[in-house]
Amino acid sequence: MSEIGFNRLRLNIDDTIVACATPPGRGAISIVRLSGPRAIEIAERVFRGRKRVGEFKSHTAHLGCIFDGELRFERVLLLLFRAPNSYTGEDIVEFHLHGGRVAIDWLIEILVKNGARPAEPGEFTFRALVNGKMDLIQAESIEEIISAQSRTALLSSVSRLEGRLSEWARRLKERLWDIYTRLEASINFPEDEIEFDISAVYEELSKVREELETICANYDRNRFVFEGAEIVIAGPKNAGKSSLFNAIVGENRAIVSDIPGTTRDIVEAHFELDNIPVVLYDTAGLGKPSDKLDSEGQKRAYEKLSSAHLILFVVDGSVKVQKIEFKFPAKTVLVVNKIDLGVAKENEKLFAEYRTIKTSALLGTGIDELLLFIRNYLAANHCEPPLIGTARQRETIRHLKNNIERAMGYLETQAELSAEELKSAIENLSELLGENLTPDLLESIFSRFCIGK
Repeated sequence: MSEIGFNRLRLNIDDTIVACATPPGRGAISIVRLSGPRAIEIAERVFRGRKRVGEFKSHTAHLGCIFDGELRFERVLLLLFRAPNSYTGEDIVEFHLHGGRVAIDWLIEILVKNGARPAEPGEFTFRALVNGKMDLIQAESIEEIISAQSRTALLSSVSRLEGRLSEWARRLKERLWDIYTRLEASINFPEDEIEFDISAVYEELSKVREELETICANYDRNRFVFEGAEIVIAGPKNAGKSSLFNAIVGENRAIVSDIPGTTRDIVEAHFELDNIPVVLYDTAGLGKPSDKLDSEGQKRAYEKLSSAHLILFVVDGSVKVQKIEFKFPAKTVLVVNKIDLGVAKENEKLFAEYRTIKTSALLGTGIDELLLFIRNYLAANHCEPPLIGTARQRETIRHLKNNIERAMGYLETQAELSAEELKSAIENLSELLGENLTPDLLESIFSRFCIGK
């Protein structure tokens, strides 16, 4: 029995597993996937077609019926993928049947009765990893693709599935291994006068460090590609924030009223701008709290402002504004709303101090200009899809960069310590690729997967 375990459970990879590979619920077609050493045997017990399943060639489709004992259950299309040329590296049988919860559950019950085991979340991809069909970066990218919130995030994840990050990591590992072995040789065999140009090595490591810094910076700048750009609407009460929120979203999501302080809790909407996912938040009006509920609403508003990628600070331009009681961070634009009522002359000088867009949420005036500003702002803070795509990868790269910096610092005066840091850097690259799997690492990744993938 081959058993591989991590915190969540221990997985017997000699079992044949089964799960629905498509979302639950009604649909034209659902797919039930069977993978493992007994997949063909179990399929033969329940499927009747023109031939036995064992006689089918790999990567072929066959029409037939599923039987529960002698009861004919469903007409299905069976697809066979023989090991090792399958997703998991094992024999895989897929049953394509009419969508619907009853049919799916019944088929899985039949397959379990005949020797299969219900799969755990992510177990198909876990087997692909164990069987060498993909590395850990590619396994992570599967979940990223499923969870992608935009086309940009999807393309970035697909590039990792196709090996872009893995190839980069392997090439860097080879470069560092070459430096490490030459450094070790110069330390252990000084009498042989092995050629080791410290200045050239320092320069090469400096280039590696710069490359790692760029990778981390691009990920940090592009996190909203994966998580959504958080845009927060804030400002004093009765400035028309909720009306602006509805005008941007294009529907009445927030309650609009002439009564100050109508919005108490945060309202949010999700949409895309130029393939970038956006989460727009409407928050409680800022100012002197009228009651405990209002105080809590403002507290939540300030918390949301701290994490925002962009702040739309809204004021009513039609009434005199004495001063703006808000410290504008660089990520803020002043939205002067209600211009359909006119703009008080006393405000012009005050508003000129800020980056300003004038709108009438009621009439829709200035909304296109505001959306254009948001598009340009996100584009200016966005570069090409980042090489890395998860917090784990970012943290590993950070450790790697620290190794390189310490190796550079020790290189000239403490060569042994420099060699140790290079060795640690190589080990970090192995961890990035999943060459050194640990229970905690497996748990952190596969706990996020859905059943059937």
